[in-house]
Amino acid sequence: FLIKPSSLSSPLSVHSDFRSNKVKLKKKKQISYQSMAAKRIGGAGKSGSGGDSNILARISNSEIVSQGRRAAGDVAGVSKKLLWSTGKAAWIAGTTFLILVVPLIIEMDREAQLNEIDLQQSSILGVPPSPMQRGL
Repeated sequence: FLIKPSSLSSPLSVHSDFRSNKVKLKKKKQISYQSMAAKRIGGAGKSGSGGDSNILARISNSEIVSQGRRAAGDVAGVSKKLLWSTGKAAWIAGTTFLILVVPLIIEMDREAQLNEIDLQQSSILGVPPSPMQRGL
């Protein structure tokens, strides 16, 4: 039993064969869907004329459809720019918060803990708390 080297295929060629078969299948499906759509559209109008098969092409190439495609492209571009600028603004706000506000919160917490410790020590020693500690 001998195996010819040409009958062996590398994993890379198997993968490319699979991809090419997948693309062929996809194109075949598109063609069948287009023909089904043309039959449906053709069944509603005149049957047997050569113009019915081109109705789908005429509709897809019409000015209204092309304007709709351009509008959809413009909307996609604007939304991409909006998301990009929103992300930049969120990054700026987040880093500013981390740099400026978090240390302030930590310092305020330390100050509150020190005031609480002073208040506890003064109550243990029997010294009345100062007006500064009471918040007056």
